[in-house]
Amino acid sequence: MCVEAPDAVGQKVKLGVDTKCSKLGQTSATHMHLSFKTTSNGSLLCLDVDERDNSIVANPCKCLTMDASCDPASQWFKFL
Repeated sequence: MCVEAPDAVGQKVKLGVDTKCSKLGQTSATHMHLSFKTTSNGSLLCLDVDERDNSIVANPCKCLTMDASCDPASQWFKFL
């Protein structure tokens, strides 16, 4: 099993089979933003928690700059 990331903003991320795996990377200095590039246009999206149902979705990465008013918590993940 692996992460099968969608190719559009707001879509759910699923567990998939080896042939549809997306390569995740750590995007921020905290190493807690997990991101991937879309296959359609190569844009960078991050894993995010959907506040409506707590599912994992793909959204533009938050707070990658030093903006003190930004709250990135919904995009922080840690592998155990």
